[in-house]
Amino acid sequence: MEETKQGSLTLATELRAEIKKALPGPQKSRVLVLDDDEAISMVVTEALEMAGLECRACSTTSEGEKLLASFEPHAILLDYRIPESGAKAFVDSAAAKPFKQSIILVSATESIETVTRDLGLSAFLRKPFSIDQLYETLSRTLGVELQEAV
Repeated sequence: MEETKQGSLTLATELRAEIKKALPGPQKSRVLVLDDDEAISMVVTEALEMAGLECRACSTTSEGEKLLASFEPHAILLDYRIPESGAKAFVDSAAAKPFKQSIILVSATESIETVTRDLGLSAFLRKPFSIDQLYETLSRTLGVELQEAV
């Protein structure tokens, strides 16, 4: 009887390992960073990738539109003063997409809270912001725990 239990346990363990191999790994959350300040985009993208997120960055709304369609981000960090059509037009365009994404407005503008509310968004980051503030805001928005990989 003991050998049967041990055999079943071994079989169950082997089966679990085979199932794990066959299943895709956990899907990474995707974040699109739209900011015309290349230094900010680079630092934010690197910090988010270190936290295990998949990121793309661009500096104009036209580039953002292309990435919105091809990358299908779960969250977007959107600079309020993004060149070309601006944040409002981009938010409207994103809302028309068939997939859901959360948009976090980023700005040094004093009235960012009001602008965020007026655009129908729920989250914002005031520049300058820390990596901890970035992680905290995205953690709440995506519903995942973010911490820098060591």
